[in-house]
Amino acid sequence: MLRRLLDRLNPIRGLPQPMRRYLNLPRRLLLIWLVATLLLPVAVALLQRWGLIDLGAAPAEPKPGAVAEQSAETEPVETAAFSALAPAQAGETAAPLAESGQIEVSGAAGFTLVRRGERVTVSAAGQAPLELIGEDGGWRLRDGAGQVVYRLEAKSEEKGKIYDAAGNYRYRVKREDEDGPETCKLYDAAGNRLHRVKVKDDSANLYGAGEDRIYKVKLKNGVHEVRDEGKRTVATVRGSDSLKQAGLLALPLEVPLRVLIWSYCGG
Repeated sequence: MLRRLLDRLNPIRGLPQPMRRYLNLPRRLLLIWLVATLLLPVAVALLQRWGLIDLGAAPAEPKPGAVAEQSAETEPVETAAFSALAPAQAGETAAPLAESGQIEVSGAAGFTLVRRGERVTVSAAGQAPLELIGEDGGWRLRDGAGQVVYRLEAKSEEKGKIYDAAGNYRYRVKREDEDGPETCKLYDAAGNRLHRVKVKDDSANLYGAGEDRIYKVKLKNGVHEVRDEGKRTVATVRGSDSLKQAGLLALPLEVPLRVLIWSYCGG
């Protein structure tokens, strides 16, 4: 009864049959789409189960750590231009110099160490800049033409040898503990001691070939002051992280030698 009533109330009931079919087409298409949407997942599951199709597994999302590890493996390795401060030996701590850091040494033979990213340069008044290159087992200082001025080879954790531009063995560096305080010693090729830096709790003492102290380094107002035995300030070191570093950079030696000794003994 209700169906007949609805048919009578249908406004398209009195239209010609071709027009009625045209107006009923959207409803039929909607019905077909609903049926297909419901049946398609069931059909795909059955076909996969029967082995007729294989859609494959979706790739797993990489973990953040895996992405970082993969990037590290695929990233090209650059020459350690001053990775100076990369360790000379595996497991060893070398002289620190913060990225974009700077150390200024004033005095009669003042110079500046500057690090920008992986590059560290050594600049002294009246001299061409040098670049410090950290390499496996040591360091080398080269000029703007790429020529090596001096290089240091770490023979062990306690001993290193310095060679000149011609490859001649010139100096030996030794670091050790001496009655508690840490020391760094420089010898010539014949084994004669030339200098010694002895680091104490509140100062660093610099010695020549003998046992008499020539300089004393102390921290004052954030700057390491280097004084002679007459208590006159002969140099200052700004930006160094420790008394030991300041003492090594204040040695009365050629600037390249000081930088190499600092690189090896300053950590």
